[in-house]
Amino acid sequence: MSNHPSRERLTGGAGAPPLSRRRLLALAAGAPLAGSVLAGCARPDAAHDAAVAETWRHTVEDTVNNRDELEREIVRYATLAPSHRNRQPWRFELGPGWIIVRPDIARRLPVADPDDRYLHAAVGAAAETMVTAAAAGGLGAKVSPDGDGIRIDFFVSLPQPPQLYDAIIARQTAWEALDAAPLEEAEVGRLEKLAAGAGIVPRLVTERAEIDRVLKRTIEAAEHLARDPAWLRELIEGLRFDAAEALATRDGLFTVAAGYPGVPRWLGTRLPDLVTTPGRERERATAQLNGCSGVIVFAADDDSPAAWQEAGRCYQRVALVAQSRGIRTGPVNAALDVPEVRGRLSRNLGLGERRPVLALRFGRGGATLPRSLRRPAADLTTGQG
Repeated sequence: MSNHPSRERLTGGAGAPPLSRRRLLALAAGAPLAGSVLAGCARPDAAHDAAVAETWRHTVEDTVNNRDELEREIVRYATLAPSHRNRQPWRFELGPGWIIVRPDIARRLPVADPDDRYLHAAVGAAAETMVTAAAAGGLGAKVSPDGDGIRIDFFVSLPQPPQLYDAIIARQTAWEALDAAPLEEAEVGRLEKLAAGAGIVPRLVTERAEIDRVLKRTIEAAEHLARDPAWLRELIEGLRFDAAEALATRDGLFTVAAGYPGVPRWLGTRLPDLVTTPGRERERATAQLNGCSGVIVFAADDDSPAAWQEAGRCYQRVALVAQSRGIRTGPVNAALDVPEVRGRLSRNLGLGERRPVLALRFGRGGATLPRSLRRPAADLTTGQG
């Protein structure tokens, strides 16, 4: 018997001639066999569901009377922050009354993120998440730079209302189309205000003509990236093609959680066209930007790791407040990843010399996909409080 039951079915059974590339692509596009075999390969299972429940849970209230345990749990909350392709590129150092989060260079993406912009933005997002979790546990936070990372010193304060704390658990990156209906002006104004930070100037895009310009640049960049074999290879390496893979690594993009087709790894690595193509990236970008109420571009005065970290803090702050108000968010960064396209987008949006670091779309509604996992906080932490 074949060691690959799904492969046996795709070839028509043991001893049958293998299907052609064209036939395999046709299957992935929607033939009945693809629906029963390919789409089913990445379906979450009971073990994965249990791990998701264990990952996305509240614990601060259980440790509020034990300062050391509380700070360790604050690190666990930090790991729930978003990161590019769910790389989770961070390390944590614990000391008496403080935590430092630093970038984990070993987890960088040299093709998709050659200047480490996303790496440092993830550090900022983790830091902002810690500030929010600490507030729920009655700790205030002083945030300051520390070499290549961010240091947070804690002090006793009054516990804050739970809305943003709850949003840490509820937040989920929106990969699918959202409701394009405009939000109330006050809601949008609130998000725009929160998007500002030290050296970070938000550019709000809500007029449909401007969203269309962002879409045009995003399509240009997305198609360009999808034609790059190195970019595609790095993407596929970071995908988790089934629940067992996702559970084993607890990082990367679980295909069905990120809107990619559910195919076996042996097939996705041999036929990357089954995973994505320039046409699919164009369709993906079109659905995401036609299906949103607006976009916030986080532009930095200074093109530096410290500025990228600050942009990450602003991004996560907006995402958490939006979630607390029932507004979903997701990244739409492709146009920022190709230098010539990024320059055209900057001119379209009147950003001047500022560097667009991150872009976030927002809106209500949309499909809810399976959730991603996180690596254990204990494996990412050194020192003790």
